[in-house]
Amino acid sequence: MDNSLREQGTGTEGDPDGQQVLEQLERLLADSTFSTSKRYPRFLKYVVEETVAGRVEHLKERTLGVEVFGRDAAYDTNQDPVVRTSAAQVRQRLAQYYQDPAHQSELRIEMLPGSYVPQFRRADVVESAEAAAMPVALERRRRSRWPFLLGAAALIGIVCLLIARWASKDPVAGFWGPVWDKANPIVICVPGKFPTTETVASATGDPQRTEPITIRESLLMNSIAWPDATALYEVVGFFRSRGQAYQVRRAGDSALSDLRSGPSVLIGGLNNQWLMKLTANYRFSYRNDSLLEQAWIQDAQQPEKRDWKVAYSGPYTAFDEDYGVISRVWDPTTERVVVTASGIASYGTIAAGEFLTNPKYLAMIAEHAPAGWEQKSVQVVFSTKVFNGNAGPPHILAVHVW
Repeated sequence: MDNSLREQGTGTEGDPDGQQVLEQLERLLADSTFSTSKRYPRFLKYVVEETVAGRVEHLKERTLGVEVFGRDAAYDTNQDPVVRTSAAQVRQRLAQYYQDPAHQSELRIEMLPGSYVPQFRRADVVESAEAAAMPVALERRRRSRWPFLLGAAALIGIVCLLIARWASKDPVAGFWGPVWDKANPIVICVPGKFPTTETVASATGDPQRTEPITIRESLLMNSIAWPDATALYEVVGFFRSRGQAYQVRRAGDSALSDLRSGPSVLIGGLNNQWLMKLTANYRFSYRNDSLLEQAWIQDAQQPEKRDWKVAYSGPYTAFDEDYGVISRVWDPTTERVVVTASGIASYGTIAAGEFLTNPKYLAMIAEHAPAGWEQKSVQVVFSTKVFNGNAGPPHILAVHVW
C-alpha cells in the first residue's frame, strides 16, 4: 500500500492504494461533470496526483495558484481568489458526481472545506461509517439542533420569499441584479478590430499588400455592423438610465484581462470571437457550417438537433425568422458574470438587445424558469419574426437554469 496515501487516509488497512485512486481520478475527469471544463479538471488532477506522490506540502493556496493557474509567485491571493473559487467548484462537482446512484459504489475522492488536500475512501468504508454515525447524529439533531433548524429554515424561507417577490415585481432586477457593479464599469464587447495592414491585405485578397492603410480604408474598416450598433445603442441607453458605469470595447482588441475586470456584456454572434469562445461550453452555443452555408444554435443535450438554424444561401426576401440566445452566466474563464445579446443573423441580435432592456420581455423569463433562477446562471433561446426588414418581438423557445 502507498505510504503517502496511508498518511492522508484513515490510517487503516482498508485505505485505497495509489493505483486505485488514479484510476478513479480518470473516471472523474472523463465524466461530463468535469470534462466540460478546463480549469476544474486541472485543479483536481494536480491535488490528487500530488497527494498520491506524498507531496501534500505543495497543496497551499499560493503554490496552487502558481503551479495550476500560472499566476506570478508574488500574486495577491486576496485580490485573485482563483484557488478558493476553483476548490469550491471542485467540491461541488465531486458531490454532484457521487450523488448519481451509478457512482455510489466507486472509490470516493473528497476534499473537505478549508483544505486543498483530498481524502480517499472506499465506498464500503463510507457506507459503514455513515451507518454507524446515523443513530448518534439523529439523536443529536433531535436534542440540540431542532430549534435551531426550525429558526434557520423560517429565516431562509422569509428571505427567499422577499427576494422572489422583489424580483417578480421588478423583472429588471431579477435579471440584472447579479450583474450591476458599482465598483467597476461593465465591459460591453462588440464585434470589431482596429484596422491594420494585415486586415487590409485580407480584405483586399492581396496577401502581398504591405503598404500602410489609407485614411479612406481606415474609415471603411473601422465600423460596426448595423445590428450590433442597434443592440449596443439599446444596452448603453439602458445602462445610462440605471446609473451603471460602462466601457465599450471591440472584441478583436480585447484581452481576457479586460473581461476579468468586471461583468461584461457580449454583443453579436458568430462575428464576436469572445462570445464564441466563452459560450462554446454552455448548453446553448452557436455552430457554423461554411460548406452548407448555414448556422444554428446547438443544444449540448441534443447535439444532432438543428431546429434553430439560418441558411445563408437562401433568398433574402424569404428570410422571415431568426434565432438568438441571451445568457447571464457566472463564467469560469473570466470568474465574472457574463451577459450575451446575440443572434444567428442580424435580426436575432437586434431582438436580443431589445429583450435585455425591456421589462416586458424580461418578465417572460420568470414564466418559463424555475423558482430561484434570479440568482443562478440562465440561458434563453428565442426566435424573432422578420417583418419588412425589421425584427419582431422575441418569443422564448427554451430556458436552461443551473
